[in-house]
Amino acid sequence: MPILRTFFTDVVTPFLSSHEQCTPCQGMTLEGYLQGATGLKPTDVRSDTKARSFFQLLRANPDLAEQLRKRWIQHEETYLGTHTFDHTAFTKVVKEILESKDWWLCCTKSGTEWIEGFRVLDVSYTGVAKKRDGGHLFQYSLTLQKKSGGESRVIPITCRLYWKNGGQAVQNLNFQIK
Repeated sequence: MPILRTFFTDVVTPFLSSHEQCTPCQGMTLEGYLQGATGLKPTDVRSDTKARSFFQLLRANPDLAEQLRKRWIQHEETYLGTHTFDHTAFTKVVKEILESKDWWLCCTKSGTEWIEGFRVLDVSYTGVAKKRDGGHLFQYSLTLQKKSGGESRVIPITCRLYWKNGGQAVQNLNFQIK
């Protein structure tokens, strides 16, 4: 939430003032903005009609959404360049999720396969990299071993902010681990 709060304060609020079509949205609250930015659709904004109107406007006006997307990229790069993830907390979450299963079911076009669960031996932060279209992602090295033992494997993983549904800087901000 800190990155969204600063985006709202430093970018969205001035953006509203500098675009005439956003005039009816001025006065949108942080709470309303957060509901919209993390929601799937404009109607997810329940408490603030100005915020709901803002997200409806962005979805209806691709040029306006593109302008805000470019400002999001600048903000993400600036913010994440100086504010990194809590790597200890990230390691804890990855470990909890991966070690919670004794077996994983892998379904692909070529078939279905049971995969034995894993022990997480290490999660190491390797640095920040730029995303292809701008922004930052955090890179890690994940060392896994099957629960029954044997050889361990080192796998690169990344964590990034990812906007789904409404598009970047519009709606449904998520973390994606790949």
